[in-house]
Amino acid sequence: MVSVVVGSILSDLTRRAAGVRNTGTPMKLWNAMTHSAAALGACVMAAGAFSVERPWDPLDATLRALIHAHALTGDPIDSHKLQIPAFNDPLVRLGKLLFYTKGLSASQDVACATCHHPFFGFGDNLPLAVGVGAADPDLLGPGRHRENRPGLFPPFGIGDPAMPRNAATLIGLPFWDQSLTWDGSIYSETSAPGTMGTNSRIVAPLDTPPVSGMVASPALWRNELVPYEQKYDRGMTLAAGFALVPTTQKAAMRGAAFGANGPPATSAMTDLDVREIMAARIGNYGAGAGVLPKNEWLPLFREAFHDDTLADSLIADESPRT
Repeated sequence: MVSVVVGSILSDLTRRAAGVRNTGTPMKLWNAMTHSAAALGACVMAAGAFSVERPWDPLDATLRALIHAHALTGDPIDSHKLQIPAFNDPLVRLGKLLFYTKGLSASQDVACATCHHPFFGFGDNLPLAVGVGAADPDLLGPGRHRENRPGLFPPFGIGDPAMPRNAATLIGLPFWDQSLTWDGSIYSETSAPGTMGTNSRIVAPLDTPPVSGMVASPALWRNELVPYEQKYDRGMTLAAGFALVPTTQKAAMRGAAFGANGPPATSAMTDLDVREIMAARIGNYGAGAGVLPKNEWLPLFREAFHDDTLADSLIADESPRT
């Protein structure tokens, strides 16, 4: 019965978007992008809470009394401290569209869904993900492999995947409070249960430029330390912080664009610079004006955030430069 329920929900959710609303934060592009997976995970986790009939056990009465005393429902959503919006929420719809667009990759050949597709359980069914540099950019999942091109970074070998890690599933995303990866490459400082990292700061040791007073890789530049608020929002969800990373990573969505000719410590542009360029591209202003052959994003952002301001302030990292 549980498998039927889960299958039904997944079938429906592949045509829908979902997410966790993160109101009052300025990094609208990146927050919206992560909203496509949160309600999905919530529903799948809830489906797992459906009971299955078992033979009567003498302890059942005692357990039922304890469950009733502590108001336990078996539904993880009930313990979640953040509001999970409805599928028809404009912010959820915007997140889904951003999730599937290739416009957020430097060469416009990779989307978030490339490595996290619903058909493959919001993963890609590969041992190691293949982002940019695929021999066939439109082929997803098994059979997708890296094209042999001289100078492609990182150089793992002819036809080898460019990403040195597996593409994790996004199912259950709103219930991750500490980190979304096994190695904790991006994590919440306090990771309080049920908060999805919103009660503390997001830590990304390899993201450039490094944040003043925060853990960072010793390989990163030290001549440009920035305050936390310049890169992240207070109260940002862990998923939103994680979504900042793929567009700036050479092996994921950035490729060799924007001066990415070597390791992160020697790149001509910081990760923050690249994110600002991507925001300008989606907003169709400044350096990003006219890059996308068709750009209808502004009305979607205005509807999702109930904000009629200009694109350069709505679709942007509004944290002030210091």
